[in-house]
Amino acid sequence: DAAQTRELMKRSDVCYLSEVMNYPGVINGDREVMEKIAAAKAAGKPVDGHSPGLLGDALLTYINAGISTDHECITIEEARQRVANGMKVIVREGSAARNFDALADIIDEAPSMTMLCSDDKHPDDLVEGHIDAMVRRGIGRGIPVWKLLKAAVVNPVKHYSLPSGLMKVGDDATFIAVDNLTDFNVRQTVIGGAVVYDTEQGGLIEPALMLS
Repeated sequence: DAAQTRELMKRSDVCYLSEVMNYPGVINGDREVMEKIAAAKAAGKPVDGHSPGLLGDALLTYINAGISTDHECITIEEARQRVANGMKVIVREGSAARNFDALADIIDEAPSMTMLCSDDKHPDDLVEGHIDAMVRRGIGRGIPVWKLLKAAVVNPVKHYSLPSGLMKVGDDATFIAVDNLTDFNVRQTVIGGAVVYDTEQGGLIEPALMLS
């Protein structure tokens, strides 16, 4: 409930209020829903949205309540309306909902206002690719690689105030090294300054070797 949400928002390991699925409650000013949003805003944390098909005045009401993102767009018009009104669009490609092809142009048009997600991806599909697969598909469509990487990497870190990922002075060294900016085959993975995967060392590195 709203009281519990207020307490959770005080925690440093809670970065945002996850998708507000009750969009009719937001539009109609439901007290419990609005108090949850207010708790996140008071804590200075973003609020994720969930508003399939919402357009026009109803969408403006939803955005003006403090909802900062939406991953439920299925048409480019939905995406463009959200971006035009200051809401970030999270382009989704999961196992059931697959919206990348319909929405890819918004990444090219508004790279600062887009992010990428899977939103429910089955383990067997994860083996075939995750966010990296979306970046490769975008490159195949002719979207500039730096726009894709901004959506995939930079925007989420900034939007959610995540404690790593931008490789700034003082950040934890958490990154991947790839062989090229087309295929994105991972050569090395570093987490918190420790090399945990390296193709030249045979792949995954045992914890004992990491410590040595």
